Amino acid sequence: MKIITLILALLLLYGCPNQTTSGSKQQGKPSFKENSRKVVDDFLKNFGLITKKTFDKSQAEVSEWKKLARKTPECSYLSPNAKISKDTNLLISPKDKAEVISKITKDDKIAIISRLQNLPEWYLVYNKKCEQGYVKESSVAKLINLGSAKINLSENQNIVITDPQWTSANLIQVKSDGFVSITGAVNKKNGINKVTINNEEAIIESDNSFSTTLNVPKKGLQVRVVAFNNTTKIQNLTFDIKVKN
Repeated sequence: MKIITLILALLLLYGCPNQTTSGSKQQGKPSFKENSRKVVDDFLKNFGLITKKTFDKSQAEVSEWKKLARKTPECSYLSPNAKISKDTNLLISPKDKAEVISKITKDDKIAIISRLQNLPEWYLVYNKKCEQGYVKESSVAKLINLGSAKINLSENQNIVITDPQWTSANLIQVKSDGFVSITGAVNKKNGINKVTINNEEAIIESDNSFSTTLNVPKKGLQVRVVAFNNTTKIQNLTFDIKVKN
């Protein structure tokens, strides 16, 4: 009986002529066919089914939600710390054949969030459109905010923060709450081979620099940087990041 009802409903939807009058179109009322489709959709839900048109509409809505999910206005607070060395794609996952979020062209500035621990050839980044995704290290040119990290540290220095600039001793002030890029350097000559920032390990680059991104709330954030030689703590550096009023 249900199958017969289903067939009749499909015939009603696709076999009947369009009975919409010009008057109903002008008044914005749903047509006979649109009403019929809704009846069929409601009926098909009982069997876990939907019409192709409803499916296509749902997929379009999912696609729009994906686009919105990728956009994060907070990234406007990030300072670009690298640029792209050649035309490439911003990918949804760290795989060569992953879905493309958008194109990135040579010399575009990006904000590197982090290098992947298990896939060090990939960076998680934001582009200038506030879209978050992955790019390969081979497509990233020399970091543009880490020049100061190449300073020669004295023997008694193990950690330095090079960006943002210090406001005063143990204090950095930022214009707005949100994501803030932190860059610095360690002294490998003193055996430093590991650094953590608020208990999260940061990768030490070949030029002795490191970087991370912190989400600073309006009330501010305390930051603790620890330098290690293997598992031995060598030095702690603690400071506050405050949002300007």
